[in-house]
Amino acid sequence: MHALFLAVTPWALASFGSAQGLQDLYFSATESGQGVIHRASDLNQDGDYEDPNELWPFYRYQSTSTQYDLIFVRRDGSVMIASNAIGFVGDIVHLRDIDGDGTAEGPGESTLWLRGQGLNGSALNTGSINGLWEDADQVLWAAVDLFLSGGFDGVARFEDADFSGDVNGPGEATIYHDALPFGPDGSFHFPQDLVHRGGGVVDYLENGNLSNNNSTRPAGLYRLTDLDGSGSIDQATERALFFRIPPSMSGVTPGAISIHMASPGSGGLGAPLYLDDRLQKRIWRIQDLDLDGAIAGPNEARVIDLIGAGVDPHLFDVQEGEALIVAQPGPAGEFVRVTELPGGLQVDTVLSQATLANFGTVRAMALAPERAVLGARGCDPAVPNSTGKPASLTITGEPRAFTGSLDLRVECAPQGAFGLFLAGPSISAPTTPMGLVGNLCLDGGIGRYDAPGEIFQAGNDGAATLTISPNATPTPSGRVPVLGGQTWFFQAWYRDGGASNLSNSVGVRFDS
Repeated sequence: MHALFLAVTPWALASFGSAQGLQDLYFSATESGQGVIHRASDLNQDGDYEDPNELWPFYRYQSTSTQYDLIFVRRDGSVMIASNAIGFVGDIVHLRDIDGDGTAEGPGESTLWLRGQGLNGSALNTGSINGLWEDADQVLWAAVDLFLSGGFDGVARFEDADFSGDVNGPGEATIYHDALPFGPDGSFHFPQDLVHRGGGVVDYLENGNLSNNNSTRPAGLYRLTDLDGSGSIDQATERALFFRIPPSMSGVTPGAISIHMASPGSGGLGAPLYLDDRLQKRIWRIQDLDLDGAIAGPNEARVIDLIGAGVDPHLFDVQEGEALIVAQPGPAGEFVRVTELPGGLQVDTVLSQATLANFGTVRAMALAPERAVLGARGCDPAVPNSTGKPASLTITGEPRAFTGSLDLRVECAPQGAFGLFLAGPSISAPTTPMGLVGNLCLDGGIGRYDAPGEIFQAGNDGAATLTISPNATPTPSGRVPVLGGQTWFFQAWYRDGGASNLSNSVGVRFDS
């Protein structure tokens, strides 16, 4: 075991990351043949994970033969892992540090969230899980590769409908997109990764027919849109090529294996994506600037030349602010941060070869979110205020009944504006009550956070934050506790000159 693993209690100082330093990093490697998930935290915020107590084992599986091929960090900071090893194909394990000791090795901290190979209550044979994404409603989506085992290639949807802490119940694991009927010859598609954009839109990456990239199913990024509201992609018009990865000058066949978004909580149809074109050793940055549903316009796609900067991209993720954290391959590899500057790329080591000398090849990696952004947005964007911008409400924290807490934060309100946060058990079509400029979206008995200390005044940056407890949610008849399984909706009301306005709404589902 590496000397830096002898941590005392560093986890008490870091949760999701820090604005000045690096976000927490999780990666899988091998120690004595055993698959281990490691956690790195930039405790002193100096831009690396090289200092004492900043790196330690987070989870070690009991089987020495298991290797973890996928890591995904959820919005609440918990970790999902999957393995393609024989006997574990299609399983997803959920890791949570419940006791606060910095690991997920205590009682109840690792649970079999999805039992693969058709052994779940939905009888869905998931095969290899190659990519995961969590949407604003805490539903998980997966890129699944199972054609060679008689299953499907495409996208699966997982929702813990019975609030049991897993998706092994009947109907909780479903096929959202079976790609096989969309191929010209019925052959495999090689699903790799995906991003859920919201509004029934999923960007889905597949390697297609690599031996014939000019076929009707080339390697690239496909946009899946549930146009008819059926809950699945079942029409040819609902699947379209969003970005076709061009071959390099050397003629090497493109083959992307992962996609990443810099700020998942703020993602929309125009948010940029980064693609790992592994076979050509290139990373693409793409952005649908004109929102026409395809990457074809000027400046919508460009290559970040990591090879030219001396970086061999093996695995990577995107830090808040769009710096890349890249793992270079091999037992003597290292992690670097790559930042685009006007004069070129700046490369900084964050985990050195010396620190990683006792590890095998890194098999998977993921950054924790800067903060856990929760909920589904409604009435979005809100009506602009006197600043020319709409006020934006975001919610972060732990959405657990009785023991959780949430931070309600409004941004882009007028400087110095007074306001308060609203809560309601349901939403309705947007209405504009008398005296208001914006749209009210809450319904079902609206409560106000108007107790002493709860009324806010926006700062010079137009922002204000209130920490709330689910045990004291306002209603017209008084404060009530939220129950597990309930969804509550929130909105910010604020003064704007002689009028009043409202932010977007956010709906948060609370766990038990």
